[in-house]
Amino acid sequence: MFPPRQRFGPPFGPPRPPYFPPHQRPNRPPNQFVNYFKTPDGHWDFNKISGSIGQMNQIIGQVNPLIKQFSGFLKK
Repeated sequence: MFPPRQRFGPPFGPPRPPYFPPHQRPNRPPNQFVNYFKTPDGHWDFNKISGSIGQMNQIIGQVNPLIKQFSGFLKK
């Protein structure tokens, strides 16, 4: 009729404390992508940034007609 008595304490262990310490981030190396655009002294290298943006614009300009042709082919 009644459940058997437990011999070794509560079924789920002791109650948790009300406060949990914040999760600590593991040490990891700095982001290599961002470091590419910085000078050795840690400042932003705007010449590298603008050069990379110019290269991306050239690539997009070259690939854009292919994407337009491919999307036109799919619509037919």
